[in-house]
Amino acid sequence: MALSVNSLLLNSQIPNSFSFQNSSVRSKSLQCMASLSISETFARLRKKGKEVAFIPYITAGDPDLRTTSKALKILDSCGSDVIELGMPYSDPSADGPVIQASATRALAQGANFNGIISMLNEVIPHLSCPIALFSYYNPIQKHGVENFMTTIKNVGIHGTSWIELDTGNFVLHPYNVIHFE
Repeated sequence: MALSVNSLLLNSQIPNSFSFQNSSVRSKSLQCMASLSISETFARLRKKGKEVAFIPYITAGDPDLRTTSKALKILDSCGSDVIELGMPYSDPSADGPVIQASATRALAQGANFNGIISMLNEVIPHLSCPIALFSYYNPIQKHGVENFMTTIKNVGIHGTSWIELDTGNFVLHPYNVIHFE
């Protein structure tokens, strides 16, 4: 399993809900524990005087979804502020060799969007930290952006970001970094 730690701190204010036509959609997540939103998490850290957040990254499905579920629970119990979960993609050209290998292993084990969503539906209610989903744009486009966003919001994902493959760079679009609050 690949684990990298991302110390990116999102300092900009991001709207409390996502909108495709400026209408708010509030999260109705399945949380049964006191899970803070991403914005609340960063506000709590700032209040404590912390300038960085512990944001581990793992690839969903590496080595399998059962292990991913366990890893999410362990990372949560170890004090993660936010967990970034990567959706495996067949051409992770913008990633380094460790995450590329992780995505390849996950896909070889059959990890796919529906399986990952099913696993998240089971594990998110047991987590106290928010999950942010990272993906390449092509899989999002395959499902349709609005359908993708609605699905991940409904399962309890607190935010998402993606990368454009045509440029190989992270490109910030109006709905690229989303927080569901």
